[in-house]
Amino acid sequence: MTSRAQPRSRVSISRSNEKTGTASVSLPPGVTCVPDIPCFTPDGCYAWKMYFGTHYKYRNVGQAWDRNWRIYQDDPDFYFQEIRHFLTRLTRKEREKRYFRWHVGGDCPDEDYVLRLLDLCAETPHISHTIFTKRYAWFTAHHRLVPENLSVYVSGWPGIDLPEDTRRLFRQFWLIDPDHPDPRIPDEALECPGSCPECRMCWRNQAIVKCHKH
Repeated sequence: MTSRAQPRSRVSISRSNEKTGTASVSLPPGVTCVPDIPCFTPDGCYAWKMYFGTHYKYRNVGQAWDRNWRIYQDDPDFYFQEIRHFLTRLTRKEREKRYFRWHVGGDCPDEDYVLRLLDLCAETPHISHTIFTKRYAWFTAHHRLVPENLSVYVSGWPGIDLPEDTRRLFRQFWLIDPDHPDPRIPDEALECPGSCPECRMCWRNQAIVKCHKH
């Protein structure tokens, strides 16, 4: 008797959420982030409560992000193929939105991931992509490969060094933490209004952005 092959797990891609109103793909925070990153705490990481399901509406989020991580580790080609199919098969109505966010949770786990992400963004010029990352070195090393339709925001956090050359190359996203004021935040930084669908500032221009801790 021939056994049936088990169906393959699919990459979980969110079509939207209440804050961003934008399709996105995520990985688990912590394990995919810069090692020993000080922001990965219940008080510091907004994705923490989503990943660990500390609110009922997030109870399935951690499982989805873990599944994406397993798929990427097992078969990076398949992981990016799934995202490519999603981006190229959008309906006409959805395509008009033209926005995709990389990593509501997590970050680029390795340098090969960064290169694949850059390639995929270049392959989908009808989509405006954005990513917030603390993988400064990898994006700096490959800054010439960043396509025009990808907005790379390097995330500043109190106590984490953000190299000057990286600041010159990319847009900056600074955290406003009343308990730990960061004197590096430029005076010209624009404050995030907290509603992506009504703003899209991080997809549309060259602004330096600051955001209150949430």
